[in-house]
Amino acid sequence: MIRDGVRGEFSAWTMNDYWARQLPPVLILDLRSSFQRAMRSEDFRGEVELVGVRATSGRSGPLLLVDTACRFWDEHGGRCEGKVRAAVTDPPA
Repeated sequence: MIRDGVRGEFSAWTMNDYWARQLPPVLILDLRSSFQRAMRSEDFRGEVELVGVRATSGRSGPLLLVDTACRFWDEHGGRCEGKVRAAVTDPPA
């Protein structure tokens, strides 16, 4: 998203912003997944969709609430779907 210049709340981010904020300031608030069929770990594919982003204020300052949807599959019929809500606690100004 950052490399390709996504619009919205992440549009001002540079790749340096992304790397600096990749893990420590990202809090997973909710993670849900549903495995319809078992997958083989040696050969699977996946995709993540940005569903929504909302800027808000938290107790310790500004943050972004990020909603995503994801799905994974393999060549043998394995399937999984999920949703993740995360908070980025140190968004770039």
